[in-house]
Amino acid sequence: MLHKKRLLGMLVAVFILVMSASSVLNAQDKSIIIGLITKTETNPFFVKMREGAQAKADALGATLLTAAGAFDGDNEAQVTAIENMVNAGAKGILITPSDTSAIVPAIKKARDAGVIVIALDTPTDPQDATDALFATDNLQAGVLIGQYARAKMGDKPVKIAMLDLAPGITVGQLRHDGFLQGYGIKQDDAQIVCQQDTQGDQSKGQTAMENCLTIDPEINLVYTINEPAAFGAYTAIDNAGRAKDVTIVSVDGGCAGVEGVVGGKIAATSQQYPLRMASLGVETIVKYAQTGEKPTGYTDTGVTLITNDATYGGGEGVVFGVNSCWGEPGKTALADAQTAQTASTKAAIATMKEPLTLGLITKTETNPFFVKMREGAQAKATELGITLLTAAGAFDGDNEAQVTAIENMVNAGAKGILITPSDTSAIVPAIKKARDAGVVVIALDTPTDPQDATDALFATDNFQAGVLIGQYARAVNGDKPVKIAMLDLAPGITVGQLRHDGFLQGFGITQDDAQIVCQQDTQGDQSKGQTAMENCLTIDPEINLVYTINEPAAFGAYTAIDNAGRAKDVTIVSVDGGCAGVEGVVEGKIAATSQQYPLRMASLGVEAITKYALTGVKPAGYTDTGVTLITNNTQDGLSSIDSKAGLEICWGGK
Repeated sequence: MLHKKRLLGMLVAVFILVMSASSVLNAQDKSIIIGLITKTETNPFFVKMREGAQAKADALGATLLTAAGAFDGDNEAQVTAIENMVNAGAKGILITPSDTSAIVPAIKKARDAGVIVIALDTPTDPQDATDALFATDNLQAGVLIGQYARAKMGDKPVKIAMLDLAPGITVGQLRHDGFLQGYGIKQDDAQIVCQQDTQGDQSKGQTAMENCLTIDPEINLVYTINEPAAFGAYTAIDNAGRAKDVTIVSVDGGCAGVEGVVGGKIAATSQQYPLRMASLGVETIVKYAQTGEKPTGYTDTGVTLITNDATYGGGEGVVFGVNSCWGEPGKTALADAQTAQTASTKAAIATMKEPLTLGLITKTETNPFFVKMREGAQAKATELGITLLTAAGAFDGDNEAQVTAIENMVNAGAKGILITPSDTSAIVPAIKKARDAGVVVIALDTPTDPQDATDALFATDNFQAGVLIGQYARAVNGDKPVKIAMLDLAPGITVGQLRHDGFLQGFGITQDDAQIVCQQDTQGDQSKGQTAMENCLTIDPEINLVYTINEPAAFGAYTAIDNAGRAKDVTIVSVDGGCAGVEGVVEGKIAATSQQYPLRMASLGVEAITKYALTGVKPAGYTDTGVTLITNNTQDGLSSIDSKAGLEICWGGK
């Protein structure tokens, strides 16, 4: 909770840190014991924290012990929990301290015994009583809603009510001060007409707001310490018949709070991430157990502004908010958020002086992957009332057609262009001309060379796709002797190298491992995959594990293996998740495949360009559009979905 100067992309950086570290840490050792002690057992914030810790411990093969106070402030229970966990051999303890000072002696005893202690969410007093603190930057949480409120209110006269915690409570003071900083005022500003202590409680929030409205019935902006206080404030305002006249902003981003944004009770909230705090904490203790590297200092676990105002570019929409919230969302929460966000975006587009036009350029017209991509872009464009122009090369590698398409779309007034580049280098000059003309260009699936030739890249993490099937192959084969065939693309092709390297990492070997007995180039083609596998079986007829670059190569490999009478003896893993590939999982030809999502790439691309058109905020950097392991043979500690679920979201004909 200590304020630090934020770097651009802090939230993304923390996420990448967690994901990249988890791909290399592989405890698989129940002797690593980790403790988690929360303030209470039932608070949704701590429930989500416990879920995050348990999921990460399961993924890394560690044992998680949990405990909690009977009530907020139950220091005695937390002291007992620390002692019990130390006696149980915990390597590290994660704690949200109830009494930040009284807990310090127990923490000292644990650290003196060689146990790492990390505070989550709440720092001890003093802060350095623990080895490290993983928490929300509460000052920044306040800044975000203050900035939003300033943009929302503009230059109109404002009367502000501040619904706080009691003076001197660190979290409350940081959020309060952040709001003032974000709004651009000081504590003694005349625009602040009322300030009340709510204790973060809904009923007290209602009473506080009633008091404020008695002091000044014309209040039109309300800052609240958290979402329960915000809901209380809304009730008082609604009872006074002023719900449409008052803007409420808050902090927390729990599922109930985000649903309050969807329903229009809260205009914006700053969302924090208890699951991420705990997940990162578990990962850090496992790393310490394996390497001896101790955590130190403060780690900001991220905060994001959530609003349903499509014209505001300083945050994320309510769909993101529901997908990222803590607590239990309502059954219709996501659908309600999608409906509300679409309505807000369409309303904003309707106010634009000129119709909004976007372009999509794919490598070819008929490839099922690009057909699904076009479907995704068109569906989103139709939903939002946007004109979508489409074009494609006559063949894979047709750069000339893609250059012409870019020029035509720029001339047609496209605000942005989505492209899957056929020639990643040759297309760059045409992209530069488009960007120089003010057009945003996003690469889908395939990066340009250099990658920063486009504004952004929305694509599958092909390395992670390889990691997933590598981890699956390791889990299935266990300790039995393995002979591996690697059916690849030619060396130097980025996608192929990433998937190949990911498989090796997931399986836990390096390129020179003696278990790899054959490696062949298939060009991702079914017939060449069959020939490559025939060659490999000639080299070593006892091959029992086959990695394939994609599903056509996998089907070719299966044919060769089946012809050799060894279909029941060989495990084939692959990447793509097209409908044909998932059906291959159903039929038992492919044991597992990593599914990617072209529709999602295109849909997110349309949304990003629309946001730019409405707010001026350009998309930037890399966005991972997701990858999921598909298998009918689930493995402990490895997240996957079955072929039935995979077929519901696959691409290509079924």
